[in-house]
Amino acid sequence: AQQIADQLGGKKVSDGFLVSCPVAGHTPDIHPSLHLTPTDDKLLFSCQRGCSQEQVIEEFKRRGLWGEEDKPRVDDFRKVVSFTYRFPNGKPIAIKERLEASDGRRKFLWKLPGSDKYGIKGLDPPLYNVHHLFEPATTKVLLVEGEKCADAVSFLGPEWAIVSPPHGATTSPGGTHKWRDEFTGWLASNAPQGVWLCPDADVPGQAMMQHIAEQLTKRRRPVHWVDLGFEQTENHGKDVADFLRDHRQDGRQMIKDLLDHCPI
Repeated sequence: AQQIADQLGGKKVSDGFLVSCPVAGHTPDIHPSLHLTPTDDKLLFSCQRGCSQEQVIEEFKRRGLWGEEDKPRVDDFRKVVSFTYRFPNGKPIAIKERLEASDGRRKFLWKLPGSDKYGIKGLDPPLYNVHHLFEPATTKVLLVEGEKCADAVSFLGPEWAIVSPPHGATTSPGGTHKWRDEFTGWLASNAPQGVWLCPDADVPGQAMMQHIAEQLTKRRRPVHWVDLGFEQTENHGKDVADFLRDHRQDGRQMIKDLLDHCPI
């Protein structure tokens, strides 16, 4: 992993390296998108922009960075859940799958609808649930981190559109480079009563949501900050799904009350 990071231009992160993806179309990769995680007997990697493992390995081999000893074992991963991303008109655009191994390792891979191969050919997915923004009943938007969180609060009424960025805040420092101006425009244009921001309780999540709040404020859109009361951590902080799990009996009502009384 260190050799790959040195050649591709990478930086150390908490669990490995973040480097420029060598696949054609990502060079130069201004915002490194290839995550490398070295383990005792293999190298795990995932391109946050959707390149398949075959594409990345081919480039590794071409550059002399890949040998048989580096080949990851993929047969111990199994799909746990999948999330369908859609165009604003509701048509499916991409599938994001979460895979887990028996030892607790996990990864997210993308594929096109109807395909059995991973990779989305450089496609940049929109917000998760973006089609809900354009429904006539929508007057409020709740922005969370991750599809799991968006699905967890789907009990809110039809006036709510619950959306999530396609890439997490921990994919890079702050995660802000993954937030596109197009996303800000969608939120500002389809939330007449404002946007509620519900970050994970960690440094990257807070930084990403603060960046989004600043962009929305420039568009003169009311922004509400949802504080779930968790202690903030450096990474992998608790989220709204954890809140509901911690408060099984009255969590839903507590979330509704929090949203009703959030400061602007």
